Amino acid sequence: AKVYTDTANTYIQSRYLANTSGTFGGNLSIAGDANLTSYVTIANSTFDSANHALVQIIGSTGAAIATPAAQGYMLQIVGIDGIPSRVINTGYGANTYGLFAGRHANGTAASPTATSNNDVLARFSGGGYNGSAFTATGQGRIDIVASENFTTSNTGSRIELWNSRQGSNTLVKIASFNADDVIFTGEV
Repeated sequence: AKVYTDTANTYIQSRYLANTSGTFGGNLSIAGDANLTSYVTIANSTFDSANHALVQIIGSTGAAIATPAAQGYMLQIVGIDGIPSRVINTGYGANTYGLFAGRHANGTAASPTATSNNDVLARFSGGGYNGSAFTATGQGRIDIVASENFTTSNTGSRIELWNSRQGSNTLVKIASFNADDVIFTGEV
């Protein structure tokens, strides 16, 4: 690749990506801001899902990351060392809110089929480093689970709380909530 030292040629070279489509090999590094006025689509079903996330946002010193603990990482965010890592979603205006939603269907993206009884619809999990690795499922989680086979008129669900007892690394369901009852495991 040529390196241009004068401003006019640098400007001309930077315009090669403007108002065009194409396939670009190699890496693209942006030193400044990238201001997009359209959509960003990343379509890649062949990335090495066992060892990498498809998209990574890394703020740690030296871009250090922990290897994914399971397959299927689509987005991995690593915060700045010594500072809480935050993901913020803000809605403004009447009847708006920040939404975090998990959705589930059986089948494939091209040919989805109905959700079945006991399928996990969404999960929020928290986990800590055990001295050698992060676990794939974490040590505590909240699951939203189908309580029946889904149809257009039946979508029963429940919320389950799971955690590990002290002195154990096994997840145990400690509570289940649905529209009719609440079930607790252990003392209340």
